[in-house]
Amino acid sequence: MKVLIILILIFLPSSLLAQGGVAVPFVRINPSSQLNAMAGAFSGLPTSNPFGMFFNPAQLGQFARTYNFSTSFYIRKADWLPHFDFSDRYFKSKAMNFGYSTNKLIPNLPLHIGIGFIDSKVGLGKNIWTDETGKELGVFESWEKYQQFGLGIGIDWKVKFNFGFAFKNITSNLAPVSVGFEKRPGESKATVYDYGFLMTVPLPDFFTPPQIKQLFVFEDLQTSVDLSAGFALQNVGDSIRYIDSRKQSPFPRLATLGYGLSANITGHIHGVKLQLLKADWSSQAQDILVAHHPDGSWDYEGFPGRINLFDHLISGKFNDDVVIFQGYRIKVFESFEYSYGYFRGQGWDPYIKTSGFMISSQGLGKALQNTIQNDLLKEIVSKIIIQYATSKYSSTDRSHPLYGTRFDGLIISFKELF
Repeated sequence: MKVLIILILIFLPSSLLAQGGVAVPFVRINPSSQLNAMAGAFSGLPTSNPFGMFFNPAQLGQFARTYNFSTSFYIRKADWLPHFDFSDRYFKSKAMNFGYSTNKLIPNLPLHIGIGFIDSKVGLGKNIWTDETGKELGVFESWEKYQQFGLGIGIDWKVKFNFGFAFKNITSNLAPVSVGFEKRPGESKATVYDYGFLMTVPLPDFFTPPQIKQLFVFEDLQTSVDLSAGFALQNVGDSIRYIDSRKQSPFPRLATLGYGLSANITGHIHGVKLQLLKADWSSQAQDILVAHHPDGSWDYEGFPGRINLFDHLISGKFNDDVVIFQGYRIKVFESFEYSYGYFRGQGWDPYIKTSGFMISSQGLGKALQNTIQNDLLKEIVSKIIIQYATSKYSSTDRSHPLYGTRFDGLIISFKELF
């Protein structure tokens, strides 16, 4: 009976993860416990989260501007599709980024280089094959996983430009090697590629926003507004074969266009610079570039598919082809942030709501810098950041398979090491 979970993963996520009829849909599960709270709308909004390259590999160039190393991992495995009461299926993921910036060597035109790694796995439980009489023929554990490797480069020239490339090595193990006396191939493997671009326009470089010099105990206040935009082409590959080698299934090739707006206020207290308030908004449109034909054949469409720049990206409209993701976030004193968002379109009726929060040691570390006498401890506090993030999915329909899905994770980062 548990073989039903295989069918759930193969077929149901085709609609649960937007448009259907594709193989390995699990590669579309957003893995970040922090970024999922904002609906994963990060193709066009910069982030230093180590899972950033999942949404756009160009995020690696952005990451290298601030951090030298960062890792994120789950505190517990995510209870994927909790509405289906299978106790032994799960989703887990971890990420690791390395970054280096040449700004100390080349201050006028620095180069930011980031590399990243993500390891994700969805477990489908132990499955039992039986014959028509109920006799057990075999037991196997089914799962799917991928390992993603990425490279990103950032360049500053009035506008901040980022370019990225990544590839995923996918292994799908949905069938046993043998069932009774019948031999079947157990694993299918494939490699797909991601490409991305991200740019950020610091608006104060082009006009001077109104400034407030002092507020309570904070001095030298400065306001800043950034406009960003980006795109990603993901899961580019030919096809994958399962048990029947004559049948090929398309990958969930995705075209995503997005943009965002960020505003923040920073100030100084006792000589320490602190970000007092930061607000982010992001919107993106996504289309799966697979066209299915009445005769059962299929082919890939060109980028950006059926996305209309004005209707979908600007106006935020959705339809049977295009899914819209929008997210909102507010962060105070570099210590606490709250995010929420939604995604809606074909396959998401009713639409999915997202929410979550993050607690960071960064603000506390800055507050303690002037009180710590030990130089080594002061370095640790100023360069190491520990964050806890949690996010969850909800819906107006409590029976929706994604309702109650939750992600809990830690993020450990090192900055200004070299």
